[in-house]
Amino acid sequence: MNVERRKKTADGKWEDWKPLDIRGNYLPFATSTDFRFEPEDPSIADFIVNGLMMPKLRAFDPEHYPKVDDAELSLAKIKSQVDESARKDKDKLKQSKPRTKQDTFDVFSPAPVASGTTGEGPGMAPPAFNPVGTVGAGGFVPGAPAMMMPGLAQGQDVEPAVHNLVRFIDVDIQPGETYEYRVQIRMGNPNYKRTKDVASPAYAEGAELLSEWSKIPMVLNLPEEQSCFLIDQRKEDEKTFKGFTSEDSKRQVPMQIHKWFLNTGAATQNLSVGDWAVAERVSVFRGEFVGRQVIAKIPLWIYFFEGFGLLPPKIVKGGTVATKTGDGILVDFSPDRKDRPDFLLVDFEGPEYTHDRVKTAGPDAKPVVSKVEERDRIIEAYIINPLGQLEVHNIVSDRDNATRKAMLEAYRIRVKKAEDFMRGGGAGGTTPFGS
Repeated sequence: MNVERRKKTADGKWEDWKPLDIRGNYLPFATSTDFRFEPEDPSIADFIVNGLMMPKLRAFDPEHYPKVDDAELSLAKIKSQVDESARKDKDKLKQSKPRTKQDTFDVFSPAPVASGTTGEGPGMAPPAFNPVGTVGAGGFVPGAPAMMMPGLAQGQDVEPAVHNLVRFIDVDIQPGETYEYRVQIRMGNPNYKRTKDVASPAYAEGAELLSEWSKIPMVLNLPEEQSCFLIDQRKEDEKTFKGFTSEDSKRQVPMQIHKWFLNTGAATQNLSVGDWAVAERVSVFRGEFVGRQVIAKIPLWIYFFEGFGLLPPKIVKGGTVATKTGDGILVDFSPDRKDRPDFLLVDFEGPEYTHDRVKTAGPDAKPVVSKVEERDRIIEAYIINPLGQLEVHNIVSDRDNATRKAMLEAYRIRVKKAEDFMRGGGAGGTTPFGS
């Protein structure tokens, strides 16, 4: 296939279409995984044509890919074909009848004939593969597994899929951008240079046949690689929170930063991450950028053991690695792109305490005034985002933000898995460091 891409500019206009080198861009990533790919779901096997479906790179965590029901089977025409194929297979099973030994007995043969539910004849189970194409020599279908298709003769046509899947993967994208794609299908010209065998010489021209460019809009909006929320995670976790907790409550406000990392560490370290990380609680002054360097637990890819772990490990006096994992490393939660400034906290308002409570021990006792803190106290923050737009954050809505909560939970699960890997990820239940 041919793929072209264009990008939307800051003023809302589209750039010119440019060819996308899907093979050249994808090759380094395929090489880095030693050409290991994710298996395709069996339900869509009949709709995959070689040359139209780029394979998905094998991931350490397959959950990073959308499920087949949310991706390929979300296409109405593909889902309809899958359902129809399942219905036909079910009907074949209903129409077949179990055969007994008496039914299958051959008076001229002493060998017993297997009995069972069949698709065509006695003792013959229906094939699991749904063939597509024309049966070739020996009863094989092009593109099918190396198996003989029973009951099919050479030259016999089989029912092809009406619609097939097309998948391309663009790895050359930038966060915060909007892209549009169009696709052109190409195939080899079977009449190429066969001028004497075609009705028109034009049919023999060109080694490839090209379709028109796709008309259906394919627009991709990528979120920014950094986001911030007005939330005090210490109060959400209460006694279990172990992060940074002190700030000047009148001049600072607690916030949370989410950022996607390809790598981290010093330039000479280049520690691989490939996922989101969270600075669960940072204190920000008015007029200050939100992003900063924070000590955080961030799962890092350990090449030799093909797993995510935490650095640095705890070292005890004896020189051996303890079972407790590291407390984290210094991580920069500022933006990586030079053309994207950081979030800027302009101002915030809302008292730390919402009201005073007055108590007296008796009619003549001196009243005692105490501050009462409420979980749902209203605090608002005014933040300029990387695009120069003013955002108003409310502590209640940010606390209940479903995306924030899901990303925080996913991050904590990854950290827990990395801790478990460090404690017992090596052979025989040892740590990767041999202890």
